Amino acid sequence: MMQLVVQQADAVHQQINSITALLEQFNARRSGLLGEASRRESDDTECQCENVCPPPSSSWSVYSSPTSCSNLPVEVLGLIFNYLDQGDLVRVSRAHKFLNVIANRVLYQSIVVSSELAQSSQCMTALVKHNHLALLVRSISIHWPLIHTPTKNLIDLLKRTLRALPSLTSLFIDVPNEFPQVSLDGCPFALQSFNTSFRFDHGLVRFLESQPSITDLSLRGFNSDPSQFSFSANTFNLNPTYTPPALSSSALPRLAKVNAIHAGPEIVSTVVKGRPVNTVVMPLYADCAIKCLEALTSTSRPIEKLSIMSFDPNAPNYILSEISKRFPELEALAVVLLLAECSEEALEAAAPSLARFDRLKYITFMSASPMMSSPRKESRIARTWHTYCPTLKTIILPMGNVLYLDNSTWSILTEFSA
Repeated sequence: MMQLVVQQADAVHQQINSITALLEQFNARRSGLLGEASRRESDDTECQCENVCPPPSSSWSVYSSPTSCSNLPVEVLGLIFNYLDQGDLVRVSRAHKFLNVIANRVLYQSIVVSSELAQSSQCMTALVKHNHLALLVRSISIHWPLIHTPTKNLIDLLKRTLRALPSLTSLFIDVPNEFPQVSLDGCPFALQSFNTSFRFDHGLVRFLESQPSITDLSLRGFNSDPSQFSFSANTFNLNPTYTPPALSSSALPRLAKVNAIHAGPEIVSTVVKGRPVNTVVMPLYADCAIKCLEALTSTSRPIEKLSIMSFDPNAPNYILSEISKRFPELEALAVVLLLAECSEEALEAAAPSLARFDRLKYITFMSASPMMSSPRKESRIARTWHTYCPTLKTIILPMGNVLYLDNSTWSILTEFSA
């Protein structure tokens, strides 16, 4: 089966190379015209960014006649262009008006704004000034993790950029905790995916209440002052005293996936309560672990996929038992114990808890310092776990080995076939 997939991939790759060669010949025949076009780029340089090409200029009128390229369906050309790197896409977009339209769709559908402020400003200014390009943007990622004190002009430009993107469905914003909260009021888009490091405050809640189409929500912000973080031998809590603002019960009616990287039980409960969430990634802090798990029971449909990052040194003694009590319909479970070691005895003792799961197929149970001595012992534990939970198909235990069920035998996946 793998050999057939490789052969098919090689065939597709050869077809792409052939079509790319034709495009290169096409560009070469028009090298003189490209030279003329390059001298007219002075008005277009503001659009150049890490992955954005300049908008077409008026000189495209000389290319208005049909060519052999137009005999290929636009959808086929679009698929081909998806395999080109950014530099090649820019060159193709400058070769011909017909190709420019298709290349721009690929170039502008996903924008990455980096920490390089000159490029960031050029990119965002281009989107604000050229509505026809802003309409093409479906996804934008703002990566500014090192910009702690942005200028007012930069924040204003970010606001104007976001308000110029009516077709946007995915928004990613990564800024440091000290970054001023940016108002998202007045944005015309309807997001499906929203990933942000903004604090969970009234401004963010107001924005979430205006986005009924969101299905995938990631909250990565710290909601307490770093001086209030709680660290000790028995606890590790990044939100010790935070009380979140209320979220309207009618907000986020389609929410299915929640990634709450640093959130405590109060935020988790506020976000998931009464909503059709079936996939969750969240932390468990020592002083509120049970409260966090209890918060997830308020969803309007059963949780099917759960990923836990535990900061409790005592988690191996209770975590599988507490999870199985509350979420028997889980299909996939991942637990990472960041402050605890997990012994062979603890894994064996946890096995009876797995009997409560009706549908569990995949489980990952990792610890910071694995105490297992051999893959053979992990295989034995996998067999024990499967005895209590016959639906299990794949198990990953603290040593990191992938154990899978193959013809009633648990095997260790050691390498991938070429």
